[in-house]
Amino acid sequence: MIVECGWNKSWVPDVLPSCAAKACPDIPFPPKKLGLVYSPDERNNMTLVSEFTRYNPSIPMKIPFPGPSQCEKGKKLMMVGKILDNNQPVQLVLQAKNDQEAFHVKVNIATEEISRWMELVDGVQEGLVTDVGTTIDFGEPILMILRCDEDGFSLKLNSDPALPHFLHQIPLENITNLLVYGGIELSYAGFGGENMDPAPGIGFNITYRCADGMVFDADWFATPFVMMTCQESGIFDAPDDWDLFQCVVPTTTECFDCTSKYIFLYYIIHNLQ
Repeated sequence: MIVECGWNKSWVPDVLPSCAAKACPDIPFPPKKLGLVYSPDERNNMTLVSEFTRYNPSIPMKIPFPGPSQCEKGKKLMMVGKILDNNQPVQLVLQAKNDQEAFHVKVNIATEEISRWMELVDGVQEGLVTDVGTTIDFGEPILMILRCDEDGFSLKLNSDPALPHFLHQIPLENITNLLVYGGIELSYAGFGGENMDPAPGIGFNITYRCADGMVFDADWFATPFVMMTCQESGIFDAPDDWDLFQCVVPTTTECFDCTSKYIFLYYIIHNLQ
């Protein structure tokens, strides 16, 4: 929006419209140690979940490459996350048959270098290109977009200009997997169409549950699930303290009788519903 200085020495318009969120780009995920798992439902299903996508993946991460069709117009690889300050450059590799690498990217924020190469022979870098300078910093959101066509690969990081094409030398049908490792934390990674957007809209519900047969450690009789909603602020109403939702297998409990001072052990034979 453009604001201009008017003839009467006032700004036009003098009141700016308020920005409104339409989605929640930052999806909260419970710590893996809690044992909570994503539970999709028909009305609030993350349609982007597929063989070729991952939400909150563990690092290192591996995703199958969809095949040569991924390099048709209107397709892309998208990764959303943040780079960690742990002295480990981020590395993205399109692995191919016979231990080859069709495309290898190393992002080193400490030196502001982005290197690209391929490996036709295992362990031997070929076609090494290093670009210097990036606006990305540690701990800040990062959006990585990788596109390919019949000529080569094109990589874009955040609002930085897209890097020059890196030409193919390995047939697309030989590419097998995407491997990501190093100092990065991802909330989403996946292959898909040009309109792919991993951010759920306002009002979207996300539910996490304990696995079958497990209960919350703090409350065995509560239904073991946590549901969050994308608010109009563009932020999910995530719990302040995830540790209250530790999933455990119910085995035994102790009951203290204050009158007789006896301790009775009750063994749970059947799973609590």
